Amino acid sequence: MGHTSPNSASTLVYRPLGTFRFVLAILVVAQHYTNFAPLAFQQAIVPLGLGSIAVLVFFAVSGFVIAEAIEVHYRGRAGAFLLNRSIRIFPPLLAATTVTLLIVALLLLGGPFRHFEMHKPELVTMDVLTLKNIAANYIQAIPGATKLGPDMTHPLITIVWSIRTELMFYLVMAVVMFAPASFYHRALGLAGAAALAFYYVMALTGAGPETVRLIPFFVFGVAVYYALRGSLFGFGVSVLSWAFSLIAFADIGDQLNDVARAAFGPFNMPARVAILAVLLIMIPALAHIRLTRARPQDQALGDLSYPLYLNHFGIMFVVGAFWPQLGWTGFALTLAAALALSVVMFRLVEPGLDSLRKQVRHGRIGLPAVLTENKLARIPV
Repeated sequence: MGHTSPNSASTLVYRPLGTFRFVLAILVVAQHYTNFAPLAFQQAIVPLGLGSIAVLVFFAVSGFVIAEAIEVHYRGRAGAFLLNRSIRIFPPLLAATTVTLLIVALLLLGGPFRHFEMHKPELVTMDVLTLKNIAANYIQAIPGATKLGPDMTHPLITIVWSIRTELMFYLVMAVVMFAPASFYHRALGLAGAAALAFYYVMALTGAGPETVRLIPFFVFGVAVYYALRGSLFGFGVSVLSWAFSLIAFADIGDQLNDVARAAFGPFNMPARVAILAVLLIMIPALAHIRLTRARPQDQALGDLSYPLYLNHFGIMFVVGAFWPQLGWTGFALTLAAALALSVVMFRLVEPGLDSLRKQVRHGRIGLPAVLTENKLARIPV
């Protein structure tokens, strides 16, 4: 969904990022379709890893949107911020997990079938329906659940790791929000600089989890927001985090699974890094556009990006089980089916959630704001 921000006159300005996010979601669908696409389609998509690039750019878009949302609505209201984010993320995810689970269960009535991802040669069997695996799929987005919860032998929505990582970034932003209001921007700047320093040390030493390499992308989005507001420090951090994002991507981008490596050889890393660089720069470029006539369409496409991101997996399981050798027309049909399911899920899940989130956003429900921004402003630093 597109979002709004205050300008110098404290009015709200629409940011046309909806279509951009929708295109990123389509790139993720396209990359998953390559598992049973014609060779020409595979050769166009797989070596460039467009879906993987799109996921990384989503982190940057998220950083921008979250920085703005906090400034506009949540300063001094960390509880309301986390509650709003939870309402935004978890119900659609749980609904998509349920639908994907039902689709897989129906497919298993005909016996085991091939997984749609090429690097998973094993068949999908009744093991996916064990209570332990089902429970693990439902809680996998919660930070720490993959280590402390039940083992997940068969993930249904394999990109939930990205949602879990985003939640970790949200928690960090919420912690920074506890800083006194007059110190908030300095605390956020220090947190961003510390995060980049942490990434740099981990990259040099090769230590830390893989998620460390995602830090520059989120920091870039946050820094770009403040750079557009005229912050020289934000501009400097955005340039540095943009460079670190490209370095992090180049560092991990050539790590192919054996099946893809045997089929396509090494990725075209210069082209991939160039595509990522351009897509990241498009975030501040689009933020400057003032959309008027096409705003409803842009917002509608943005609204569908998250449902499409989640719900196309169920369609992929069906296509992989019954039509593993679809042609070019197959991608259009697969995308149309994924979009249709996403629209249905959006209509079923989102209307009530949107009303609930608005109430949280405007302070009518949610965790009480013990320290509001005005109260914090009166506390001496």
